Amino acid sequence: MLRLVFTWFVSNVVRYWIKTLEVKIYGSPLQPNSSPIFSFFHGQQMLLMGYPRREEVSVLVSFSRDGMLQKQMLKNLGFGVVRGSSSRGGAAGILALIKKIKDGGWAALATDGPRGPYGKVKPGPLYLSKLTSGQVIPVAAAARRSITLRSTWDRFIIPFPWSEISIVLGDPISIPKNSKDFELEIARKELEISLKKLTEDARAYITKTKKQY
Repeated sequence: MLRLVFTWFVSNVVRYWIKTLEVKIYGSPLQPNSSPIFSFFHGQQMLLMGYPRREEVSVLVSFSRDGMLQKQMLKNLGFGVVRGSSSRGGAAGILALIKKIKDGGWAALATDGPRGPYGKVKPGPLYLSKLTSGQVIPVAAAARRSITLRSTWDRFIIPFPWSEISIVLGDPISIPKNSKDFELEIARKELEISLKKLTEDARAYITKTKKQY
């Protein structure tokens, strides 16, 4: 009971926190009626919550104790949640994501998870694209004023309230159903390069729009 109250309280704090942010979107626009599979580096989740959603975004959450809290919190914030991880229930989680994407839904994955190393892209989003014909959308974000938790491997970023946020979308990546393993590896490397560049671009947009006093 206390956990439910805690997650309700925190999710509401986060909801109003996100509403204070000045979010600016850059890069490639989404194609109409597409089923995007947003792919991003760990640590940027709170910044990316400011992205305007036209559809429910489904995310994969582990079966751990922390995962249970994350599930409730994300549901309170309006996200769709499927359970699974690389170590437990992964197949069921992926199948649930596949169904949601095929039904026209949106999905989002931190592609260097679940345990890092930070910035090392895993092929999960690319396999989802191959199995669903959905497009992988590389995305990165930066905040003008924020705190980065250096004590965690994912370098989680907490933006200050009323801070400016830049969110940059890269060119979509589509993986044909008949793609070979070596082609997936090429796409994985391209996605990793794209995400690193987008992260730099997001920081650059913040710098360029810096207010002069």
